[in-house]
Amino acid sequence: MKTLELITSMGKKLKLKPIHPALINRLSSGIAWPERPTYDREIVGGEIEKLPHNETTLETPEEFEAWEKYIAATSAAEESYFRRKVKLYIAHGVETELPEGCDLVQYVEDECIGTMTDVLAIVKGIDKLSTIDVEALAEVERIFRDQMEGITA
Repeated sequence: MKTLELITSMGKKLKLKPIHPALINRLSSGIAWPERPTYDREIVGGEIEKLPHNETTLETPEEFEAWEKYIAATSAAEESYFRRKVKLYIAHGVETELPEGCDLVQYVEDECIGTMTDVLAIVKGIDKLSTIDVEALAEVERIFRDQMEGITA
């Protein structure tokens, strides 16, 4: 298993390790992602088509208000997602020497992370380690095919 070593701004040594993609995929569950505001547009034949708003399609005060609420809710959801991601990454992707009786997540947050740069280094490092290596996967597939051909031959 590949690992990375990180020395934080607090001078603490952390060993970063990959996290299973299934754990990462579950991060969004339970987060209230807002629905993007829409507007109606008449298309050929008189049918009405619903399209998502963006900054350039807002016309009425109600649309501007709905857009502002959407942006605020999206920002809150993204913040919640990032906080969850950091806690998950520390819990499953960080190893360090812990003082007796300490909780890993609490210790890393309180004693090891000094700046946002530390947080981003942890997240980016674990993301890099957790990414599927396409070349390695192709090699595994090649070996598997070779073995299967040997069995059927």
